[in-house]
Amino acid sequence: MKSRTDLTLSFNHSLQQIAIDHELFFLNLDKDILDKSSGTIDSTFLNTNPLDHHLNPKALSKVVYPQLNRFLFN
Repeated sequence: MKSRTDLTLSFNHSLQQIAIDHELFFLNLDKDILDKSSGTIDSTFLNTNPLDHHLNPKALSKVVYPQLNRFLFN
């Protein structure tokens, strides 16, 4: 699990750099969704369907909404 998380973090970093290079907004949630002790995705954000590798949308929305709100309205 840790190696998959590290690969995702590396990919996210690459996407963020592309966004910066093109002066685009990039919402980086890595620090918000990682378990600080294990370095993997906090279990709160894991999808309830074990066959779905995407994050739990309901849990994720609680992190995304405040950040998007700040970006859009501040």
